[in-house]
This record gives sequence, structure tokens and C-alpha cells, in this order.
Amino acid sequence: MLRYRWIYVVLFAVQSLAAFRSAGAERPELPASWQQQWNAKIGLWTRQGAGHTAPVATAEQVHPGTNAAAQLVAAAVVERLDEVDAGAVLKALRQMQVTDGGSRHGCLKWYWEEPRPVDTNAAFFTGLNLIVLRLGFPDQLERLDADARGVLEAILTDLSVWFDQTLTHPSRYYPNKYMGDLVCRWLLLETLGQQAERQRVAAEMLVSARYWREENWGWGEHMSNIYASVLLDQLSVLLMLAQDLPAAVRREYTALRDDLLAIEDAYGSGPRAPMIRDYNFTGSPAYDNYRDRVRRVQTAEDLSSGNLAMRPVLAELGWSSCFQLRCRLPHACVPRQGQDSLVTRSARRTDKPCRNARPTASERT
Repeated sequence: MLRYRWIYVVLFAVQSLAAFRSAGAERPELPASWQQQWNAKIGLWTRQGAGHTAPVATAEQVHPGTNAAAQLVAAAVVERLDEVDAGAVLKALRQMQVTDGGSRHGCLKWYWEEPRPVDTNAAFFTGLNLIVLRLGFPDQLERLDADARGVLEAILTDLSVWFDQTLTHPSRYYPNKYMGDLVCRWLLLETLGQQAERQRVAAEMLVSARYWREENWGWGEHMSNIYASVLLDQLSVLLMLAQDLPAAVRREYTALRDDLLAIEDAYGSGPRAPMIRDYNFTGSPAYDNYRDRVRRVQTAEDLSSGNLAMRPVLAELGWSSCFQLRCRLPHACVPRQGQDSLVTRSARRTDKPCRNARPTASERT
């Protein structure tokens, strides 16, 4: 039995990142393109070209909220959140959120230009970034004005309503979406102190985890380069930041993460499945093992984060210290249906906490 569990870790705590902070001159500058793309009238960054949903399919330019939320996290990672107008971004995101009390209350639009949410995955992409911003960078948030902090709390509170609705109609066959919903819902429980909902959400997390392990992840998104990375982002953030995750849930989600890492090791930089490996069906995309993509920010180019800015955050949390070495026996790594992978079995035998994990409140007493 473990003496310690993985727990909630505050990013950029003075003790763990003193050396990084003392080397302020080494922090990369924010990309020059951020200033060039900034639209002060809206409070978001402009992206040239059309969006992926029908209302903006022919637009010349769009303003994606998912990317904006990720850019706030990326700026915070290098301690430059005060160099962007975070308050304006949060106010714009709040305007993109449904607050009418209806069936989509709390959901967010993907693009400013949309009349309503079309791709509801925007909720977990935007939400997970904002949750990490809230949990991981309290010192930088304190430097924002009270109105901006209040807007962030309002967004997160209404997001919890949306994720509650998604749990009443579980789409487990669609793992990157539903995993995101579950991860956000649990972390919001802890963030907002919603104690009454914990047992219900934990039960749904267990049912979903068992479905994914028994049904090969539903649609099979674990064999997609893109979606496997999203799943690993979600699982890693949950396991690194959740303080009060029940032991049974932590075991199941640790096993899911380890199975995905085993697949990463087995396929290396090669394609996994020709039909869903990439949106560009005519190409053979280059692919780096997820382990190699969890790294600290070194240059401004590393701050081009897309929809999620999780990997630099995970690197600062000491993510790489939490696992066995990558598997060198590919066929032994990949789990067969109904079986544990080599990595999962090994992790269960050793299963030690991260180097920067701390005892929970119950363990300190």
C-alpha cells in the first residue's frame, strides 16, 4: 500500500521553482506575433483564415477563444501574464459563454464570430486552460484586478453547470471529448469546493474508465496521433493537479495514462493507423513521442500552444519523474484486450509518487 498519494501541486511554488525564477533574464520573451495579432477591440488574438465550424467556414479571419485561453497559460508559464491584457481576454471569453439558463448554459463558443456554440468541445479546451491558470498560477492572478479575477470565477462556475449536463448524457465512445468533460468537472469540484457532487462524479469516472479499458476506447481515438495527445494532456493534468481524487479513480486513470504511453513507446515516430493518423490523409506526418514533447519552454517558439498549453506546465510539475523509463520491448508494451500492459503492470508494482508530491491533509494527521 502506498504511503503517499499523488496530490494537488501548486505550479511555480517558491520552493520548487526558485532557480527558474531567479534566472528571470533567461525567460523567453513572448512571441512578437502576439502583439501583431492582438485585437484590442475584441480582447482576443486574430488568426488568419477560416475556422472549422460552419458559421466561419468562409471567414477571412477568426478569433478563437480556445487558443486565447492557452496563450494565457503559456504567458503564465514564463511569468509574463502581466505582459498581456488577461483581463480583456477573460471578458471576451465571458461574452462567448452561454449564460441563459438553458440546455447549453455554461458552454463556450469556439470562435468569437459564431452566433452560438457549434463545436461544444470548446468548453473543455477553454475550460482546462482556465482551470490550470486558476490552480497553477495564483500569484500571477493576484496581480490582476479584482474584476478580472471575478470574471474568471464566473466563467468557471458556469462551466461546472455545463459539465454537469454532459455527465447526464455520457458520450464515452467519444473519449477525447468526454475525458475532457470529466477531467474539467472533477478539477472544478476541487477548485470551487463543490463537495456535494464528488461521489456522483467519481462514480461516473470509474464507469467511464472501465468502459475505455474494456471497449478499446470506443471510437479508437487512442490510435490517433492528435487525439491520443489530447487524452494524455487531460489525464496528466488530472493526475498531477487533483488533490482529493479517490484512490480507485486514481488507479484507473493512472492505468489509462500508462497504456497510452505504452502505445507511444511501441510506435515511436511511425504512423499508428493510416485512416485516422492525421487530417492530412495524403501525407505521412512526423510524430514525436509524447514523453519528448513534455518539456520546459526554451524559446518563444515553444509558446505556440494551439488549443492546450499543458505540456510546459506538466514539465514544470516534474511530470517526467513520475514514470518508468520508456518501454524498449514494443510488442510487450501494447496491451491486449482485457490485459494490462507491461508498463501498467510495472507501474502498479512500483507505483511511487512524483518527486514533488506532498502528503494530503488526511495523511499529515
